[in-house]
Amino acid sequence: MAGLASYFNIHAKLCPVHKTAATYLDFHATTVIVVPDVGTQSSVSSWKDGSDCWLNTVLPNLVNKPLVLEYQYASNSGSNFSWEQLARCGDNLLELIISTAKDDPKFLRRPLVFICHGIGGVVAKRVCQSVDIGLKANIYQTIGTLHAEYYKLNYDKVISILSGIVFLGCPHLTYEQPQTWFKISALLRAATDLSKDNINKAAGQVSVIARICQTFKESRTPVPILSAVEGKTTKIETKMMVSRKELLVDEQFGRTGLPKEQVTKVDSDHHNLCSLSSTSAFTEKLGAFFAIVEKNSTILSASGDEQASLQEWTITASENDLVHRTVSPGNTGDATLGVQSDASYEIIPLNSDLTGDEKMFNLPLYLMKPHNRNQDFFGRQDTLELLAEKLIPQKSQTETLAGIKTFALCGAGGLGKTQIAVEFAFQAQKQFDAVFFLQASEVGKLAQSYTEISGSLGLEEEATDQVVSKDLVLEWLSSPVRQIQEGSKNPDDPTLPAPTWLIVFDNADDLSVLRDFWPVSGNGSILVTSRDPLAKTRSHVSVAGGIDLDPFGSNEAGTLLRQLTGYHENSDVEPSEAIAAKLSGLPLAITQIAGTIQRRDLDFVEFLDLYERETVRSDFYKDGVMSVQKNLYTVWAFEDLSPQALALLYVISFLDPDQIPEELLLNMANVEEIDRIKDYPQDTAEFVAARTELTKSSLLKRNRERKELIIHRIVQDTSRARMDVDTFKAVFNGVQSLLYITWPFSMFDHSVERLKKCEPTVPHVASMLRIYGESDMLKTLDHVVYNIARLSMDFGRYYFERGNIPDSIPYFQAAEKICERDAKSTYVTNAQNEGCLAQIATIMNQPDTAIVHAEKSLQLFVDNEEFSWRRAQAYNELGEAYIGAGRFEDAIEQHEAAIKCYYEHSDHYPDWGYLNKGMCLCSLGRYQEASDVLEPYLEYREKTFGPMDTESFKPGLGLLLLGKVRGCQRRIDESLDLYLKALAQYCTTLGTQHYRVAALYYKIGLAYMELEQTSDACLMFQKGLEIYGEKKDYAAQIAQSLLKLSNAQGQLGFDTEASRSLKKAKAYLEWLTKKHGRKIGPDDLVTFIPNWAQ
Repeated sequence: MAGLASYFNIHAKLCPVHKTAATYLDFHATTVIVVPDVGTQSSVSSWKDGSDCWLNTVLPNLVNKPLVLEYQYASNSGSNFSWEQLARCGDNLLELIISTAKDDPKFLRRPLVFICHGIGGVVAKRVCQSVDIGLKANIYQTIGTLHAEYYKLNYDKVISILSGIVFLGCPHLTYEQPQTWFKISALLRAATDLSKDNINKAAGQVSVIARICQTFKESRTPVPILSAVEGKTTKIETKMMVSRKELLVDEQFGRTGLPKEQVTKVDSDHHNLCSLSSTSAFTEKLGAFFAIVEKNSTILSASGDEQASLQEWTITASENDLVHRTVSPGNTGDATLGVQSDASYEIIPLNSDLTGDEKMFNLPLYLMKPHNRNQDFFGRQDTLELLAEKLIPQKSQTETLAGIKTFALCGAGGLGKTQIAVEFAFQAQKQFDAVFFLQASEVGKLAQSYTEISGSLGLEEEATDQVVSKDLVLEWLSSPVRQIQEGSKNPDDPTLPAPTWLIVFDNADDLSVLRDFWPVSGNGSILVTSRDPLAKTRSHVSVAGGIDLDPFGSNEAGTLLRQLTGYHENSDVEPSEAIAAKLSGLPLAITQIAGTIQRRDLDFVEFLDLYERETVRSDFYKDGVMSVQKNLYTVWAFEDLSPQALALLYVISFLDPDQIPEELLLNMANVEEIDRIKDYPQDTAEFVAARTELTKSSLLKRNRERKELIIHRIVQDTSRARMDVDTFKAVFNGVQSLLYITWPFSMFDHSVERLKKCEPTVPHVASMLRIYGESDMLKTLDHVVYNIARLSMDFGRYYFERGNIPDSIPYFQAAEKICERDAKSTYVTNAQNEGCLAQIATIMNQPDTAIVHAEKSLQLFVDNEEFSWRRAQAYNELGEAYIGAGRFEDAIEQHEAAIKCYYEHSDHYPDWGYLNKGMCLCSLGRYQEASDVLEPYLEYREKTFGPMDTESFKPGLGLLLLGKVRGCQRRIDESLDLYLKALAQYCTTLGTQHYRVAALYYKIGLAYMELEQTSDACLMFQKGLEIYGEKKDYAAQIAQSLLKLSNAQGQLGFDTEASRSLKKAKAYLEWLTKKHGRKIGPDDLVTFIPNWAQ
């Protein structure tokens, strides 16, 4: 930027606003520094209360004896604007504050408050973090030296009197919320008369502002903050287009996230936000804010000796000269000890402590659902003591570094493994910073649990990709910390002990399920409960040891039975122990038999007599059911249950045993009458009565807060075993009908809201589909084929849209087989299923496989129906497969057919047709044609869904593709601006950890490299790599990003980091070479990267 006039001149001043000559008299009690917006509003003269400046009329009524000073940074109209210049304004303002304090003996005894408007808020944030940046690390070499020499002592004095900040429509940008970055360009258009080229160039440097905002947040400024955001849109005049209106600084864009911040929405646009009257609602809030400021600032009146303070503020002539040569806003010469701009101290090396926004994890954290503590827990003290010995972390450093502690509780169902684990987890919470009680019966439930952990712990703002969430959780478990700088594993305070954690993998009967969820290291403990005795060995996961849980002895079991029934006479001891012995000492059986005894109003002798008579009736028994279960379904006296309670129990036996929503069970009323289960509760009153009957019999547990039911697996197994064939089929038919009408089916539009609606039903659909897959008897139900096939396909689609491709494939494969049983009625499901398999193959860079599936899908629609949105979708899927194969002309033909089909035969808009056609034209080098396709598409989306379109990620893809076109046209500034907008949209709709976001970070990094903003490029490459992790499915993308990162680090002089990145890249190239049986070099990587990621 050398040789160009600066937008901000070197004559910035700090001037009084009050109409009084006695500016620095002793009667002033509070200093208020006003920082206006830039450009046309860079003066408080426009801050009106109707006729006069409210700083003169309204403010004196809100704050005691204010001295109001305005920071005046006059601009050179038409000159070259940059965010680096604005950052230097913050340095200049700090210098002016220090100078004012030197001249005014009372300055250090008065509280200091900033009032800022618009982009002026960035200047104030720069003041609050200027020195902090300089002292943090040698990465900020020259600026650090400057601040250490001049500001080190003086800055602390300024911060010590800072008592509050008022932000009026001030933007707050961070890398944590990149979806807001694009708004900064609109703010510049609203506030200045800058040219479009100048604004676009500034957009490419927006990371300067993001870093200032992030560092301000990291400083955790402990003062009250009042952030006013806009409730009305602002009219923006442009030279090339018709004026438009936008909501510039809403809550998302204006919130700083600091602990003492209050955010308030004002019924005003951006320009009028800094105008207020004495009677406005915001004025009342401003008055309350200043009351807090004054209350918190009384300590200032007791400050130290005035003369000593003045001496501390005195600077030498040489220091003064140094400052004026380096921090004046317009100075860009070589007198700055080699510093040409703020870019010189924005270099962020890999694994640095300063890589991004500070994250505080939510600790302590105890996730125990669906379990509450059992207040009637009995016995097992020896087992609990053993678990404490094996799993509780010791205080000695040697023990802490010993690695993960593991233990397994094994034994048959009904022995109380889960109840012991629950009690231990509650008892141990004081010993652990995090406890996670996980249902480990299947992969889907564990994947969902890890997603919940990631969000609850604070590893990601919104967990949308289950694979990414799992990797983030495993990474934290392996190296747990309390807080980090984003992108770094280093804890903020190494003196604090690393957090400890406990995971309970409950009901892990299939031990292979745990393999992908098992932490490999870390400061934690793992308890496994399983029916499989191999859980004590190392067959699937690394478990150090365990025990086979024994049933209760007769004495202990009898005591439990008497405690549960309340029978405590001496005459009750012998019969209670006799009953316990006949129940084999199973705690579950004893607990539930106690309910049966109470329900039947029997004493122990009467129950024994009844038991002896009923257990000889062999016609109750079913082949293949263990003897304990035979006894259980006899003594549980299911025949004593009301028909409604028994029907409800039957339905629940087909669902997942944990977290059964009562809302789901009540939805049976909406099932077609022919499919409803006989005697099932007809309304809420009957449902409550049936539920109460089951809970009183101890067959169910209820979580009142969550309105969910829990049932033991043995009760489910026994309940299903008791049904005859016709009842089994009828109940299953009712359950699949219930889940079919409850499940929110996809419209293949990648709706974000739909995924959230699916989650409560996911484990229950999985349970029903598992039972169907394991039962030959159910496969004779021809009338359920349509529903089961569609549910299986759409269930796979759920995992696919969640980014969990491996778990989606088995459901697509199952749907394919089910469709073969009735090809005519299931052709739509079959075709859509083939389309899903085509999309997966395209993503996995298997174009030939994708084409086969896509052609099958299209042919099924051609053979069975005229035209519909489904056929148009099939055209798109075949086109995408052709794109993956590099057949762009063939792809364009398919996408044009899709567009035509959508317009002629559907109410759907041809999003994918336009997006993919634009991609093809760009790939063919027909850039203007691509632009002519993509620009109208994005205009349509904005008109239909608004400027912040979050209906799906499709507009983000459109922005990305147009950015790619602009890059190919060598319009790099515009390309970067579009990429950043795409990043914002992706992060909102897909989440910050999606594989598409990782690919976009790579493209943003390339754009920064083109603009020679190498430090920003480093950060982008690194953030993409964090998302990819070490997943071999993305080996080519990872190697490509590592090579670029190494190059960028080398340019910045970080030779050690560059060498490390290059070494990692070579390791991935060697892995690819081994996998494909031929030498793979850097130039070959592009052939292994799908077109969508290029």
